[in-house]
Amino acid sequence: MKKFLMGLILAFFVGIFGAKAALAEECGTGAGALVSPISKNLTIEGGGARLEDTFSVQNQSNTESAFKIYAAPYSEGETEKDFESDTSYTQISRWIKFIDASGGLVDTLEIKLAPCAKRDITFRVLVPDSIPDGGQYAVIFTESENPGGNSVITSSSRVGMLIYAHVSGGETVRDTETTDAYLGKGVKNDHTVINAGAKVANKGNIDIDARGTLVVKTIFGHEVYNKTTGASLLPGSAARKIENVWEDAPFIGLFKAEYTVIVDGVTEVVLSRLILILPLPIMVLMIFALVVVVTGIVAFIKKRRSRRLF
Repeated sequence: MKKFLMGLILAFFVGIFGAKAALAEECGTGAGALVSPISKNLTIEGGGARLEDTFSVQNQSNTESAFKIYAAPYSEGETEKDFESDTSYTQISRWIKFIDASGGLVDTLEIKLAPCAKRDITFRVLVPDSIPDGGQYAVIFTESENPGGNSVITSSSRVGMLIYAHVSGGETVRDTETTDAYLGKGVKNDHTVINAGAKVANKGNIDIDARGTLVVKTIFGHEVYNKTTGASLLPGSAARKIENVWEDAPFIGLFKAEYTVIVDGVTEVVLSRLILILPLPIMVLMIFALVVVVTGIVAFIKKRRSRRLF
């Protein structure tokens, strides 16, 4: 009985220490910071508002790490994110302040965290009395610096939490422009594909969604492809290209394709056309055969006419 109890107690402590070791290993094998949540949606009740919110930062390294926390503008280029360009819709990046250990407000907060330690960070949004209507967009970066054994910085990384803020009671302006819409066929990896796309610009003051749907059917009406792609567009950002490609199109065939672009719930573009997929060698042979047939018909007609003359 004593042996059984001793074994049970030993298993209990082994389980506890094993669980602790596994937890330490889980959060101590990485590097940099883990930020939660990854985004915040805020509502600004007009100019002069004061907002306060929190998020958490956890050290993912197995050593003590220093972190620098700051806000930056957020917009989107045609192919990549932009964390530097200031627009009328990224002003909130200048309104965000962080509360330090003394209770003061700072633009950049610097902290140190032990391995696997987590801390709640409080930030405050100081909204000016006069602000533009619509959305405001920023990103709060947490940048880590990992020193080497000789205290020299050897690596750094940063993670961001997106801030989406909307002015309550402001005038909502929806203004979009869709250009360069196309539907046809192309070549990708030496294979003929059916592709479609368009460029969409957001000229309003709120974020919108743009979606393009490509539907391909056989000439008998059987649907063989149907897919929607798209993107969210922030005001003040560059025009975005949305594109859809049917990469598994067959080697040969005649299809009816339709491409529809819907922006902020409104249908902007509808393209429809017949598309013939035919390999070049077969196309050349068909053209050659057509030329031979036409030449034969012309020769036959000439021969008939010559016989009538005699």
